Amino acid sequence: MQLQISVGETFFARQYRMTLRLVLIIGLACLGTLFTGCVGPKPAPTDHPLPTPLKPLRYAIVEGDGAASLQELIQAWAAKHGIAAASINPAEADLLILQGTAWPSLASTGQLVPIPASFMDENSPAQWGQLLPAYQSSLPNWGTQKYAVPLTASAFGLVWRKDLFDAAAMSTAKLATYEDVADAALNYTAATKKPAIAALPTEPGKVFQQFAQLAACYDRAPSGGGKAAADGVDYVRRGLSFLIQNETGVVRLDAPAFGEAFRWFARTAPARAQTGDALTQLEAGTAAIAILSLADIARLPKDESGFVDGRYGIGPLPGTRKYFNAKGDAMPVPTPNYVPYTGGCGFVGVVTKSAANQADCWALLAHLASPATQETLLSDPRVGMLPLRKSVKSLDSRTFRRYRLDDARATTLANAIQQQLGLGTLNPALAPKTPAQAEVVRLIGEQVVAAGSGKIAAGEAQRNAIAAWQSQADRTPPDTWKDWRRKAAGQD
Repeated sequence: MQLQISVGETFFARQYRMTLRLVLIIGLACLGTLFTGCVGPKPAPTDHPLPTPLKPLRYAIVEGDGAASLQELIQAWAAKHGIAAASINPAEADLLILQGTAWPSLASTGQLVPIPASFMDENSPAQWGQLLPAYQSSLPNWGTQKYAVPLTASAFGLVWRKDLFDAAAMSTAKLATYEDVADAALNYTAATKKPAIAALPTEPGKVFQQFAQLAACYDRAPSGGGKAAADGVDYVRRGLSFLIQNETGVVRLDAPAFGEAFRWFARTAPARAQTGDALTQLEAGTAAIAILSLADIARLPKDESGFVDGRYGIGPLPGTRKYFNAKGDAMPVPTPNYVPYTGGCGFVGVVTKSAANQADCWALLAHLASPATQETLLSDPRVGMLPLRKSVKSLDSRTFRRYRLDDARATTLANAIQQQLGLGTLNPALAPKTPAQAEVVRLIGEQVVAAGSGKIAAGEAQRNAIAAWQSQADRTPPDTWKDWRRKAAGQD
């Protein structure tokens, strides 16, 4: 009897049915995971917190050359360190970046925090000990405390239209002193019947800067200043006094140097344009000579190759043919007498007492003041910066490549800025520090403009400035004025 069922067929059929069943089970399981969103077991709950919000830092930067560059540096630093840096109203800021000596009014009313000792330590990123002497030990002080961190200082140069002077058959080979500039300007105007010198700025601070740059050269020699007859003390050298006599608190606006500066502005009035921006006037040919900041020099028109047009000559700030010693005697000099006026413009950083995050504020200022950041600012044409550090022993044309100057003019500009550093000057003229600084600048600036536009004589402008400032001082309680005098001189 034959078997009717094949063993082979029965085995494979059974295997087929088992495989099909397994596939159906797996398929249903996968379909379930698709709808439930589960791939494997659910993760266990975690105790790790979500990332904390970024730490806030509120800052304010006043307008001025380099403000945009500082803004970019602040935001880049904040992003790197997990800080939300917000630019807000100065009245609410933790960190303020101000122009020149605008900060003593805040220090005198107890609104600022002194620079901590750790900031000035040799291991600090700020490298405080590398700053030039005036920026390290004089300008940042209010009393015996330091408050202001120097960040930038503005550099300047003398700029003229070579083609306009050539067309008037006049040489510009000799523009080494303010007297040279006055002579050239008056001769140009006499020959062309056109203004030679650009109009004075509309901002009081810029007018005062020009006045102080000139008066500083008349006020002293770079190596001293002469002994006072009464007690043999060289006040000019010891106190670095300029507009205010630090030891006595006496305003020096009646000193011969300031009278001579008023006379220069009055003398050049017939050759000066009455209104307009200096850079625009030079470009249009409505002025032939001007003192420009380095940032403005970078904005001069370019030729087809992208370099500053060859019509523009660039040189150092002028000196003077004489200076006055401490006795008031005029001292002629064989070479131009140049004394830098230091600290009048540029940015400083201060931290407010109300800041809740003072450590972050100082860390940011240390970064901005660090040698590496300073090198970045020095090469930025938007800043137009004078070096602040001892490490800058020399400058050459490579420093100013981004200013788009040919090698000859870049070298001349480097030498001009080297002069402004005043590395060999014992007694640079320091910008005055007074809580009433804005008012002082305005009062003096108004009289400089009046003399420089020919509206009044130099002597009258000087007397008006003295009277206006005295009137302002008379409204200040005597004890307050004495306190300001001591604090400005670095005393408590």
